[in-house]
Amino acid sequence: MMAADLTERIAATRARAERLVPHLQTWPMHFRRRALEMVTIAREHDFASARRTLELGCGNAFASALIADGREQVVATDLYQESVDTHSVDLRKARQLLDGLDLGWCDVAAASGDALPFANGAFDLVFSLFVLEHVPDRAACLEEVRRVLAAGGLAVHAVPGTMWAAAAPFRFPFYLVRRVLARLGPARPHAPSPLAQPSSTESSPLPEIRSEVLEPMTWALFRRRYPAFPLPPPHGSYKSYVEELLAYRPSAWIALFEGHGFDVVGCAPLTMVSPELFLSESAWARWLFRCDQWLARRRWLRMFGQFFVVIARPRVGEVPCR
Repeated sequence: MMAADLTERIAATRARAERLVPHLQTWPMHFRRRALEMVTIAREHDFASARRTLELGCGNAFASALIADGREQVVATDLYQESVDTHSVDLRKARQLLDGLDLGWCDVAAASGDALPFANGAFDLVFSLFVLEHVPDRAACLEEVRRVLAAGGLAVHAVPGTMWAAAAPFRFPFYLVRRVLARLGPARPHAPSPLAQPSSTESSPLPEIRSEVLEPMTWALFRRRYPAFPLPPPHGSYKSYVEELLAYRPSAWIALFEGHGFDVVGCAPLTMVSPELFLSESAWARWLFRCDQWLARRRWLRMFGQFFVVIARPRVGEVPCR
């Protein structure tokens, strides 16, 4: 499957999803952004040789749906329950989306990245989109990824870059304003989504639906929530914003993979500016995207990327931990 062919298939799948299951988007224009991300990843890796694929932290599994065509096996995994703390959505949304796109043969499995319930060498490709930064034990996760990859398989992971993290202090005030405005309104209950009930093979209980009770915002509560103010809290599973900022350097991502049994064969920027600028269908947005991708291919500018894709292969001769 050539990259151009994959790009056409991604566009077709996105159009079908927007027509058939638009209510399963995790946020507005989610399908467009995921499709854009997969197109930019395909610039570096066209997925042609991957017959068996595993996605970590799949959310609604739309990324798996985008590359499902022509595969022998597709497995999308995430934590089962919806949780703000773990950035996971109800895994039943993944099943409903895949079924809605006539991809019922794709599998969905509840699994944590650091304890994958699959045999050694079960997959040719393990990929994720902005998941690794949210995994508390990234070392254990990469050991598991290495274990389930077949000989010659690839790990392909989209991750945030330093430039995206460096802009967080400027985004933080806008986030706080939205939080304050939300607290000024009445508390609203979390309505259950009209999803199918879990099958008998799914052992995890459903999350309990409760009304959201917002504490009155006091200075003490504010300082407890945001102890490093005016610096923002870390976006991922890091001790502080500064630690996260350093961890998002491309060299730090490469060192993380190489320190856990991988040879990194590529680390390239996905975008040089915020992808939100490309999400409209206007001619201006398409022109800006082409300019952005031209800049992303300039080696001397790569360190300034907003997001990166790391492509790594298990190191020959190293035996997985289990």
